[in-house]
Amino acid sequence: MPSRRPALELPPRPGWPTQGQVHGDDSRFGTTSAAEVSTSGRCVTRSSSTSAAALKTRVAGSISVGVARRRPRISWQSPGGLAEDALRLRLQTIPVGVALTYATVVTLAAWVAATWSAPNRPLIAAMLGCAVVTASVIAALPHGRILRSAHRETFFLAWSLSYVAVITVMAAADGGARSPVTLVYFLTLVYASLSYPFRSVVVISVSSVLAFMGLAVLEAGPHTATAPSGAYVWVFASCLALVATMCIWQSQLNARHFARLGELSRADTLTGALNRLGFSERVEAELAAVERGGQPLSIVLLDLVGFKAVNDTLGHHAGDELLRWVARTMTQVVRPGDSVARLGGDEFAVLLPGTPPARALEVAERIRGALAERIQATLGVASAPHDAMDIEGLTRAADDRLYASRGRAVSR
Repeated sequence: MPSRRPALELPPRPGWPTQGQVHGDDSRFGTTSAAEVSTSGRCVTRSSSTSAAALKTRVAGSISVGVARRRPRISWQSPGGLAEDALRLRLQTIPVGVALTYATVVTLAAWVAATWSAPNRPLIAAMLGCAVVTASVIAALPHGRILRSAHRETFFLAWSLSYVAVITVMAAADGGARSPVTLVYFLTLVYASLSYPFRSVVVISVSSVLAFMGLAVLEAGPHTATAPSGAYVWVFASCLALVATMCIWQSQLNARHFARLGELSRADTLTGALNRLGFSERVEAELAAVERGGQPLSIVLLDLVGFKAVNDTLGHHAGDELLRWVARTMTQVVRPGDSVARLGGDEFAVLLPGTPPARALEVAERIRGALAERIQATLGVASAPHDAMDIEGLTRAADDRLYASRGRAVSR
């Protein structure tokens, strides 16, 4: 066997059981015993004189261990959000909304200047100034923090509803439902349909239609000399309602699109478990809860031992079936709220929210025992806040323990 440096031995951390407390004489992270390694070695050594049926049984249920090879570090690029794609789109629409406000203000300012002799032009100009100030403040705010805030939807809904109010006041000052300012209602609706959730689009749509109808009612009051014709109000209100309906429908399409995109981009196509991106987002979300004073979380990293022998001996079809079985078995062992992920190849991970280190070690042992029916595995466990409070630190700690676990198994 080629010489190599000794396996990395990590000092025990506060709160972690010492070796043997959970798993007896085995490694605390599910290290394969010397007897298992010896038996697996004989299985591989005698493969030339073993029948195909016996070889299939032994390879599927034993270990084929070579030199412990450290797997590459996991590269975590976590966006850190459950609806990350929708949030990215929302982030892109903020400057669009600000620019749209400026363009609308310039257009209406030119109209105000051209009709300055008409009533209430100073009031309309003042409202346009308020719109500019609002857009400028929004442009200066930290958009990233707003998007991650729990009050995100309240903020955007208030932004759009404030514009509905400004449009209504300007239209009322210009005479009511016949004012050209009412056309701006359509811009507000279309902008909301780009990225707002369904409920927000419904609120803005209903508010816009009701605001226009309110203008028509006020203009048709007993103290008004002239009033818009019923045909005009009917056509304009109908068009506004139809556009609002289309915007609501578009918001539903967006929601379904992002849900489907999120499912495809965050799930492993072979096993149906989470992939690296989906797992990292779940870990980020749980770490945020820990930072807010929540319960600890733990992760388990797992490598299948001898998986290459399955592919080489039985073919990739058998290997794929084994990977699917591993994912199903792990899912059955953990709780419904836990997350199982395939990080690539024969590397798996489990996220255990609300699980302290000692409990995580017990879960890891149950997983190892369940998988031993067909294949052995080495595992590494890390916990937050005991080991780290970020994904890089957690995976590094778990990866080091997994590597040390495999190294001790080979040295036996």
